[in-house]
Amino acid sequence: MKKVLSLIQSTEDESEYYNNNNNNNNNNRLNQQNLPSSTSNSNFFISPKKEFRSSVPNLQTLTKYSSNPTLNYNSNPNPIFSSQEVNSSTSKINLQRKKIQLPNKVYFNGDLFNTTLLKAQITHPAFFKWRMKDRMKTNCVGLVLCLNIGVDPPDVVKTNPCARLECWLDPLATPPQKSVDMIGKALESQYQRWQNKGRYKVSLDPTIDDVKKLCQSLRRSAKEERVLIHYNAHGVPKPTNNGEIWVFNKNYTQYIPLSLHDLQEWVLAPSIFVFDCSSAGLIVNWFLKFAQQRDKTERKYGNYQFESFQSDSILLVPCSAGETLPMNAELPADLFTCCLTTPIKMALRWFCSNNSLKTLPLDIVDKVTGKLNERQTALGELNWIFTAVTDTIAWSTLQQDLFKKLFRQDLLVASLFRNFLLAERILRACNCTPISHPKLPATHQHPLWQAWDLAVDLCLSQTIENGDNPNYEYKPSPFFAEQLTAFELWLDYGGDTKKPPMHLPIVLQTLLSPKHRLRALNLLGKFLDMGPAAVNQALSVGIFPYVLKLLLSPGSDLRRILVFIWTKVLALDKSCQVDIVKDNGHLYFINCLSNPNATDLKAMAAFVLSVILSDHNAGQIACLSANLITICLNQFTESDAVLRKWAVICLAKLWENFEDAKIAAIKESAQEKICALLSDSSPEVRTAVIFAIGTFLGSTELNEQRTKIELNLALTLPAALSDASWMVRKELVITMSRLIAVHEERFKEAIADIVVEDLNANNQALKDKTKARKRDSLAAPSANALVVRQQYTVFAHVWRVLNTLCEDPFNEVSSLAQKLVETLKIKVCGPLYLEMVTPQSQLQSQSQMQSQKISKRASNITVLVRPNLQNQSGGAQVEQLSAQTLEEAQAAVQAAAAASNSSTNKIRQSINLSDAPIQLTSTLYDYYCLQFSKPSFKQPKDSEIPTIFSDKNWRRPRIKIAIAEAKELKERYSPNTQKRIDDQIAILDNDSKIPTCLMFHPYENLLVAADEIDCISIWNWEEHNKANSFKNQNRQGVRISSLALINEYDESVLAIASDDGSVKLWKGFKHPDTTMTITSWQALNEAVSKTRNVGVVITWQQENGLLAAGGDANVIRVWDVEKELQIIDVVTGSPTPVTCLTDDRNGGNVLVSGHFDGSVRLFDIRASEKQNTISMIEHDSCVVNVAVPKSDYKIFSGTARGQIKIWDIRALHNPCITIKGNTTAMTCLTVHDYLPIIANGSQSQKVSFLSYTGELLNTVRYHDGFLGQRVGPISCISFHPLKPILAAGATDSILSLYQLNPN
Repeated sequence: MKKVLSLIQSTEDESEYYNNNNNNNNNNRLNQQNLPSSTSNSNFFISPKKEFRSSVPNLQTLTKYSSNPTLNYNSNPNPIFSSQEVNSSTSKINLQRKKIQLPNKVYFNGDLFNTTLLKAQITHPAFFKWRMKDRMKTNCVGLVLCLNIGVDPPDVVKTNPCARLECWLDPLATPPQKSVDMIGKALESQYQRWQNKGRYKVSLDPTIDDVKKLCQSLRRSAKEERVLIHYNAHGVPKPTNNGEIWVFNKNYTQYIPLSLHDLQEWVLAPSIFVFDCSSAGLIVNWFLKFAQQRDKTERKYGNYQFESFQSDSILLVPCSAGETLPMNAELPADLFTCCLTTPIKMALRWFCSNNSLKTLPLDIVDKVTGKLNERQTALGELNWIFTAVTDTIAWSTLQQDLFKKLFRQDLLVASLFRNFLLAERILRACNCTPISHPKLPATHQHPLWQAWDLAVDLCLSQTIENGDNPNYEYKPSPFFAEQLTAFELWLDYGGDTKKPPMHLPIVLQTLLSPKHRLRALNLLGKFLDMGPAAVNQALSVGIFPYVLKLLLSPGSDLRRILVFIWTKVLALDKSCQVDIVKDNGHLYFINCLSNPNATDLKAMAAFVLSVILSDHNAGQIACLSANLITICLNQFTESDAVLRKWAVICLAKLWENFEDAKIAAIKESAQEKICALLSDSSPEVRTAVIFAIGTFLGSTELNEQRTKIELNLALTLPAALSDASWMVRKELVITMSRLIAVHEERFKEAIADIVVEDLNANNQALKDKTKARKRDSLAAPSANALVVRQQYTVFAHVWRVLNTLCEDPFNEVSSLAQKLVETLKIKVCGPLYLEMVTPQSQLQSQSQMQSQKISKRASNITVLVRPNLQNQSGGAQVEQLSAQTLEEAQAAVQAAAAASNSSTNKIRQSINLSDAPIQLTSTLYDYYCLQFSKPSFKQPKDSEIPTIFSDKNWRRPRIKIAIAEAKELKERYSPNTQKRIDDQIAILDNDSKIPTCLMFHPYENLLVAADEIDCISIWNWEEHNKANSFKNQNRQGVRISSLALINEYDESVLAIASDDGSVKLWKGFKHPDTTMTITSWQALNEAVSKTRNVGVVITWQQENGLLAAGGDANVIRVWDVEKELQIIDVVTGSPTPVTCLTDDRNGGNVLVSGHFDGSVRLFDIRASEKQNTISMIEHDSCVVNVAVPKSDYKIFSGTARGQIKIWDIRALHNPCITIKGNTTAMTCLTVHDYLPIIANGSQSQKVSFLSYTGELLNTVRYHDGFLGQRVGPISCISFHPLKPILAAGATDSILSLYQLNPN
């Protein structure tokens, strides 16, 4: 409980510190991606109410999480001191903890280092296709009115009074014939509001022939477009049960049936039918039955090109079978037609007559001012709101494909279906069930109808209040502002649901209003930022033409959010480039890129322009004429790395397969300026530069100038060979493949001799062929021959670079280079390739190699961490190779033989590659585009675990407690306490693999062990089981020589150095399912002596993000892992290799190295080369290890002869302390970071523990009592950085752990 209370005391400080850190990290992330800043209230990206909260959990909550064994940082399964001692020091630990500062920088934490994502196929999920490829028009409309005014149908009994109005006209007010003409013209006028450019034909009280002529005429005019037939049957009987409707004879003395089958024959498809009559459901049933029969017949006769009546016909009817149209006198007789053609007037009248709260006169409807097409007026705003409401109802209830067909394919059809939703609401209240084909779900009780009623109520209230005053100022409705607020709430609290937001169509309509446009765009941008699915939904609802039109807006207030929206749209669908260029929208983004005041938008604008240019010749021509090359070159000096990257990619896409742009770039010396960025601090910029050079290569007309330029580029490219970024090196392989493809014939001539020599070809015919080919190339005028020789020299250099890349430590790079090299060899040698690479020769070489390794291993089987140290150990015993080891070696030879046969089969199959293209395809651009598809800013949810327990904020308080406990342990420990490190707590069997390197994770119960071959084992030393095991994927014959831990305070990364100079970084190494290589590179490649085989040793500086590597070279190379660049080469000044390396552990600016000649040297990487080295030559034999405890300012070094020296790093001029370790050969040395204890292992199968004064504290015989055995010299030891625990490994593959004995 005391620990819980102490945790509560410091929770508030912790939460505030880490929440501020989280906010800073997210703000940095925003700046890196050039997202809009939070400078105004209208910006949606950072909401003051939704910042990362700093909330202190109550005691119950805290106890709940503390009781979880995985979250209890105070658990101590192996107590060193009694509980009374621990409780008495709790307050001191908390005081120390408050003073502890942990590094905030985390490295290799992003998608750039997620190789699983990079290697995956870069495609979006299969989203709904939003673009309307089959857009249609309904320009031909036929209006068929069967009214027969004055004569009621025989099967209809009308009430008295009865509904009489047709098209809002009283047919009995004028003579019948005149009334029919007026109604026909009125109906035509009502349809023209929705389609004013259509061709209308009206047939009043027609005969069958009249209907036939009308339909056939409309079909001829419409061609492949849709035809609309509106049928009003208020003056004829109901449809029959045989699929017939009624018309008249010529004398109007009889009703004549018209078959729906005949009507289909005349109108054909696509078509839309509106049947306004009673019992109209019969029409739908028979129409679909006839359409199905017709479709079946067409398919039977093999006509698959016909228009399907069932799918391409649309029907709208007011009631189902057996239902009669409403006869309420307050409603028009053609209620369904009025809803479809005059929805606002009908909705207002319906509201007035059905308002239960107050009685409104019907004539108030006619007093609503304005016009339907003027949104600033009352009538226009109602029409605007009605469109938004009906669109939203349809969007939220229909499937996307049906919504697209009915509400986005055809303007007239979309208007009719919006109005049909109103008709359904009104007619269902009149006990009628409107029917449509395609069938729609019921929408009459949708909650948005309430919002519509409120808008109507407010509008009519204003009309009543102002009476007959025609000059009153209309107050706009709060409808759109309220709906935007609702959408904002959905974004804040409902954005994680899979269902699309209901309010998207309303947001679309709000973009039409200057008053709400900025807020709507901000909310839309926040929605699009949720990912590709959100972008697809927005495009499906129809947002594209709106944001495209806004590119013509001159206002600067929309620029920030508009550019952001377009990055999201184009990241999903690059086909929008055509529409942008067609409307000159590219100029908008070019202006943003060239605007010095829009620095936060430039990277996004450059990305948009790159999409416009990608594989789009019209876009390239348009942007080249707008001086885009100069604008992009000017961005190279900007401080923003993301902007520099996209400026380079923009140029790459501009001149890709576009000769005019390449010529213009040469005039601007663009290729020289872009090569200067090969040393840029950002690895993504350097990768983009290689990509741009690759797209620059090649020309339709290669002249001498272009050839010279490309050869110079070919000589510049190998500078990227030593880059630490694997993406740079991968792009280098792809760019070189393009260079080779452009100059394929000359390249094959240049490397022919080299390939034949490398393959040991004893084929005189092939040699004569290659010599003849080269002789023909040089048998030209002298000037041309000189150019050819220059090309041969350059191409030979490129070939050597490619072969170097074949041995790249990163598998994806090496496999790509090997594929290219093998393809080139096949193309050079042709069918003779098999004669030069035979199974017998390969198997013989493999066997010889394995035999050499076995004999070497048998003669040098001391198997220490560094076998060469044996020469300096002073008479150490050499043990013989065990039978088990010989069996392993024989098995390895057999495996090599099998691998050789497999390799030969692959070579035979690869002959088919002779016709394969040389040029490789880059996916870099697609991956960079994918970054814009991801959410840019995600806020935490209130329902999540309290902030203090979330990932980093849970881990770091635990780390501080562990460090504070280690400091307390140091204060309470004394060599006089007689407490020794001899309590054996674990014995781990490393599966017959001899451990060579050991390393504890300081804050997790993990022990990392590297063996002599290529395997890494991750042990949970507390539970005595192996958590993970994986291969380092080294080349054959390469061993692991050093380990380091990156991000020990966060998600750790394991750095593994091998004796070939490579360093590989592994992420997620704690579990088999998450283990992956994130990067690897050649950290050291200048060899001094390979005979001693010291290997590569590394040390990591978390504070500075620097990794130093030394070994068989005369330099210590320091790398900046964040920039993935070499920053300095520290000259060791010693003719012998570096055998061990560390840093000062406090500032990270001083390196300490031990050497083969016995010298210990200090290097200050901040100082100049002449002043940065202090050399101390005190030892008489090879230095086994140097150590600098984290809690002290001392340097410890030990040699193979057992000599240990101690220096004070603050007073190196003072004499050092010399103590004697093991009397026999010392194989390893380590010093605890907090306890004054030195441990060293030897070949005499024991570990000795010494004090800083040289006093022998105790000796541990290697795994005493374990089956009575005492075998194997100690190969490696390691102290836990915080706990008094030591791990020791030996040549018998056993790992043993000891801790400070509490007794």
